[in-house]
Amino acid sequence: MKVLFTKNLKGKGKTGEIKEVPDGYATNFLIAQGYAVRADGHVIEKVAQEKEKLSEIEVAKDRELADTLKKLAATQSIRITGHPHSRGHLYSAVTAQEICNAIKNQHGIFITKDMIMHYDKPIKEIGGFEITIGNKKRSIPYKLFI
Repeated sequence: MKVLFTKNLKGKGKTGEIKEVPDGYATNFLIAQGYAVRADGHVIEKVAQEKEKLSEIEVAKDRELADTLKKLAATQSIRITGHPHSRGHLYSAVTAQEICNAIKNQHGIFITKDMIMHYDKPIKEIGGFEITIGNKKRSIPYKLFI
């Protein structure tokens, strides 16, 4: 019997996956416990439509990211002012959210802090830094001056 998994089940299937399983296992466990539903023609058609919608949304997000990165590439850098003490360190660190806000205020481009990659530790020193903005598929280097 073909079933559509509605929940992840370790070693058996993931949500949205359609698999062929023994009839007794499907009826007595998967469907009874709410892990799956019977995958007839209507359900398979519906899943295909949902996957198509998700791929369209993914393409739209990718286009939006490409436009944002193109605008950012034209600006190339931002400057953030901090309050250093005598040793050249900042009293408070520059966080990813502060970088996003600075890009929005200085260039009018909205980005989320998730788009700032390889930013493990907040910056606590004065100087020039290079950060990467984008996602796993597309990214650009960007200069940050504090």
